[in-house]
Amino acid sequence: MKRPDGRGAFELLVDPYSGTIHPEPGPNMMWNTEFGHMQVGAPAGRPAFGPERARAAAEEYLNQQLPGSRTGELTEFPGYYTLDVVRDGRTVGMLSVNAYTGQVWYHQWHGTFIGETEADEAEHAPGKSAT
Repeated sequence: MKRPDGRGAFELLVDPYSGTIHPEPGPNMMWNTEFGHMQVGAPAGRPAFGPERARAAAEEYLNQQLPGSRTGELTEFPGYYTLDVVRDGRTVGMLSVNAYTGQVWYHQWHGTFIGETEADEAEHAPGKSAT
């Protein structure tokens, strides 16, 4: 879900077989300082990693762990960033970078990447009907 300012709020996964929707595990639950399960122990102060530094950490990880891959689109979430992993011009996965520590977490639970979509917070505001 994206906010009007373009930053993400949280990440959800949709099971392509059952249609079941659930919060994405990993950074979405552990590092999301606003909506995650661990928000109570969120770090104080400003994050040490901005988008450019997070992308650099992700590129370093990919160079070591998945040579031939590069980062794609970056989305900022409260406390972390999620980036698409691109190989041969197509998205093949995702990884996240903690905005406070720079730790990289590869989203290995996705299996074969099918696609992604975004929902705007304004579209789902109270009093608005879905179409």
